[in-house]
Amino acid sequence: MPELAELEVLRREIDARVLGKEVEEVVVRVSGKSDIAGRQLLPLLHGAKVLRANRRGKVLTVEFSGDLAMAVHLMLIGQVRLVPREDISKGGNVFALAFSDGGALEVTQVALKNVALCKKGDLGRLPLIAPQGIDAFDHALTVESVTELVRSKRGSVKALLTDQSLIAGIGNTYADEILFAARINPQREARSLSDAEAVALYNQMKEVLGRAIELGGSSEEKSFRLDGTPGHAQEFFAVHHRAGQPCPACKTPIQQITLGGRSTYFCPSCQQA
Repeated sequence: MPELAELEVLRREIDARVLGKEVEEVVVRVSGKSDIAGRQLLPLLHGAKVLRANRRGKVLTVEFSGDLAMAVHLMLIGQVRLVPREDISKGGNVFALAFSDGGALEVTQVALKNVALCKKGDLGRLPLIAPQGIDAFDHALTVESVTELVRSKRGSVKALLTDQSLIAGIGNTYADEILFAARINPQREARSLSDAEAVALYNQMKEVLGRAIELGGSSEEKSFRLDGTPGHAQEFFAVHHRAGQPCPACKTPIQQITLGGRSTYFCPSCQQA
């Protein structure tokens, strides 16, 4: 599943390559019962121009002229691609904006209930966005607020990192990498972290995600970039999906466990309980 890093790379690519394009046609092909939210607003997209792309956690948002906005959650394997208009996908669920310059921005491989149109002022109230906590890259997320958060929540520190209602954008993959970089065992009770460990968690959250963005995000299973080219973050993972391989720091074999129903990877030596 794409996480904050992959969505941020995608957002930046849309800002670089799609801004100012004018929507000439909207293509919606629905497979099954899934449909976009805000379908009644579709006619208003005709003639609208793309103004900016943003991101809320793992949700991509795009704003248009005419007070319109779109939100997309890519779930496990959804794709957003910039393609020639004639190459818009013919099968499955498709939501595509065909532009006057001959290109098209298409959303595929995701149930269309994960695509929503709304007025810009209503973005924060969409069911895709409203339940989310503070974004992991929000300037308002400070070391003090992270320290307060770990002090106040029960459960494992990994569960805290991946709870989108608390901190939005971090999933299974980057939680493993952040905890390794901070040398914190994922099974630790969040409330047991010292002040120094809370600071390390905050610092590595910014460091690991920032580095992943610079590397173009992860393409471990699929590419989530606008043109389909792979990112390279997965080439530098320290623990995630590396069970049995030597820890890059101490050479102890990486261990895999199930925590909260999710596969979790860590070094039992560097990240002692």
